[in-house]
Amino acid sequence: MMGAELFIPGGVLGVIGAGSLMLAVVLGFVAFGFQNGVISAVAIFVFLALSLAFWMNVIPKTRLGKTLMLSDSMAGSSSFSHSSKDMVGKEGVALSVLAPSGVARFDGQRMDVMAESSLINEGAQIRIIKVVGNNLIVRAIES
Repeated sequence: MMGAELFIPGGVLGVIGAGSLMLAVVLGFVAFGFQNGVISAVAIFVFLALSLAFWMNVIPKTRLGKTLMLSDSMAGSSSFSHSSKDMVGKEGVALSVLAPSGVARFDGQRMDVMAESSLINEGAQIRIIKVVGNNLIVRAIES
Protein backbone atom coordinates (compact mmCIF):
# COMPACT_ATOMS: atom_id res chain seq x y z
CA MET A 1 0.00 0.00 0.00
CA MET A 2 2.74 2.46 0.86
CA GLY A 3 4.54 1.64 -2.41
CA ALA A 4 1.30 2.14 -4.34
CA GLU A 5 1.13 5.61 -2.77
CA LEU A 6 3.80 6.69 -5.27
CA PHE A 7 1.45 6.05 -8.17
CA ILE A 8 -1.84 7.10 -6.58
CA PRO A 9 -1.06 10.17 -4.44
CA GLY A 10 -3.36 11.53 -1.81
CA GLY A 11 -2.15 9.89 1.38
CA VAL A 12 -4.98 7.38 1.78
CA LEU A 13 -3.04 4.31 0.62
CA GLY A 14 0.02 5.27 2.65
CA VAL A 15 -2.06 5.68 5.80
CA ILE A 16 -3.79 2.35 5.16
CA GLY A 17 -0.39 0.69 4.63
CA ALA A 18 1.08 2.18 7.81
CA GLY A 19 -2.05 1.21 9.76
CA SER A 20 -1.81 -2.32 8.37
CA LEU A 21 1.79 -2.61 9.58
CA MET A 22 0.82 -1.42 13.06
CA LEU A 23 -2.11 -3.83 13.12
CA ALA A 24 0.24 -6.65 12.09
CA VAL A 25 2.50 -5.82 15.06
CA VAL A 26 -0.46 -5.87 17.47
CA LEU A 27 -1.83 -9.11 16.01
CA GLY A 28 1.65 -10.63 16.28
CA PHE A 29 1.60 -10.01 20.03
CA VAL A 30 -1.96 -11.40 20.34
CA ALA A 31 -1.35 -14.50 18.23
CA PHE A 32 2.20 -15.43 19.31
CA GLY A 33 2.50 -14.10 22.86
CA PHE A 34 4.94 -11.51 24.14
CA GLN A 35 8.29 -13.12 23.24
CA ASN A 36 7.32 -14.20 19.73
CA GLY A 37 5.36 -10.93 19.28
CA VAL A 38 8.58 -8.97 19.83
CA ILE A 39 10.33 -11.18 17.27
CA SER A 40 7.52 -10.61 14.74
CA ALA A 41 7.54 -6.84 15.42
CA VAL A 42 11.31 -6.68 14.89
CA ALA A 43 10.94 -8.74 11.71
CA ILE A 44 8.25 -6.35 10.41
CA PHE A 45 10.37 -3.25 11.12
CA VAL A 46 13.49 -4.86 9.60
CA PHE A 47 11.46 -5.72 6.48
CA LEU A 48 10.18 -2.13 6.40
CA ALA A 49 13.72 -0.74 6.65
CA LEU A 50 14.98 -3.08 3.92
CA SER A 51 12.05 -2.15 1.68
CA LEU A 52 12.76 1.54 2.21
CA ALA A 53 16.45 1.04 1.43
CA PHE A 54 15.48 -0.88 -1.73
CA TRP A 55 13.14 1.91 -2.84
CA MET A 56 15.77 4.57 -2.22
CA ASN A 57 18.79 2.79 -3.73
CA VAL A 58 17.58 0.39 -6.42
CA ILE A 59 14.35 1.82 -7.82
CA PRO A 60 15.86 5.20 -8.91
CA LYS A 61 18.29 3.31 -11.18
CA THR A 62 15.53 1.45 -13.03
CA ARG A 63 13.65 2.77 -16.02
CA LEU A 64 10.48 3.18 -13.96
CA GLY A 65 12.40 5.02 -11.24
CA LYS A 66 13.97 7.39 -13.75
CA THR A 67 10.54 8.39 -15.02
CA LEU A 68 9.33 9.03 -11.46
CA MET A 69 12.39 10.97 -10.29
CA LEU A 70 13.36 14.54 -11.10
CA SER A 71 16.48 14.44 -13.23
CA ASP A 72 17.26 18.15 -13.59
CA SER A 73 19.89 19.52 -11.28
CA MET A 74 19.64 22.89 -9.57
CA ALA A 75 23.42 23.22 -9.35
CA GLY A 76 24.66 26.51 -10.68
CA SER A 77 21.30 28.25 -10.37
CA SER A 78 20.61 30.99 -7.91
CA SER A 79 17.64 32.99 -6.78
CA PHE A 80 17.53 36.74 -7.01
CA SER A 81 18.24 38.31 -3.64
CA HIS A 82 18.46 41.89 -2.55
CA SER A 83 21.30 43.38 -0.58
CA SER A 84 19.93 45.94 1.85
CA LYS A 85 22.95 48.21 1.34
CA ASP A 86 22.37 48.28 -2.41
CA MET A 87 18.59 48.63 -2.47
CA VAL A 88 17.59 50.94 0.40
CA GLY A 89 17.00 54.49 -0.82
CA LYS A 90 16.46 53.61 -4.50
CA GLU A 91 13.56 55.35 -6.14
CA GLY A 92 11.22 53.89 -8.70
CA VAL A 93 7.66 53.80 -9.94
CA ALA A 94 4.78 51.49 -9.01
CA LEU A 95 3.73 49.46 -12.06
CA SER A 96 0.62 48.15 -10.30
CA VAL A 97 -1.50 49.12 -7.34
CA LEU A 98 0.42 48.16 -4.19
CA ALA A 99 -2.27 46.79 -1.90
CA PRO A 100 0.01 46.04 -0.06
CA SER A 101 2.11 44.06 -2.54
CA GLY A 102 2.62 44.59 -6.23
CA VAL A 103 5.19 45.26 -8.93
CA ALA A 104 7.49 48.26 -9.31
CA ARG A 105 10.35 49.32 -11.57
CA PHE A 106 13.77 50.30 -10.21
CA ASP A 107 16.63 51.14 -12.58
CA GLY A 108 14.70 49.56 -15.47
CA GLN A 109 14.15 46.29 -13.62
CA ARG A 110 10.74 44.95 -12.52
CA MET A 111 10.62 43.84 -8.89
CA ASP A 112 8.02 42.57 -6.46
CA VAL A 113 7.55 45.03 -3.60
CA MET A 114 5.36 45.57 -0.54
CA ALA A 115 3.92 48.90 0.58
CA GLU A 116 4.87 49.89 4.11
CA SER A 117 1.38 50.60 5.33
CA SER A 118 -1.21 52.06 2.98
CA LEU A 119 -2.37 51.51 -0.57
CA ILE A 120 -0.09 53.02 -3.23
CA ASN A 121 -1.60 53.77 -6.63
CA GLU A 122 -0.19 52.65 -9.95
CA GLY A 123 2.28 55.16 -11.39
CA ALA A 124 3.20 56.64 -7.98
CA GLN A 125 6.83 57.46 -7.24
CA ILE A 126 8.14 55.17 -4.50
CA ARG A 127 11.32 54.68 -2.47
CA ILE A 128 12.68 51.50 -0.90
CA ILE A 129 12.87 52.13 2.84
CA LYS A 130 14.03 48.72 4.03
CA VAL A 131 14.65 45.12 3.02
CA VAL A 132 13.14 42.40 5.21
CA GLY A 133 14.36 38.97 4.15
CA ASN A 134 13.77 38.98 0.42
CA ASN A 135 10.95 41.57 0.55
CA LEU A 136 11.44 45.14 -0.57
CA ILE A 137 9.40 47.47 1.64
CA VAL A 138 8.50 50.73 -0.10
CA ARG A 139 6.86 54.06 0.76
CA ALA A 140 5.27 56.59 -1.59
CA ILE A 141 7.36 59.70 -2.17
CA GLU A 142 5.44 62.82 -1.18
CA SER A 143 5.31 65.28 -4.06
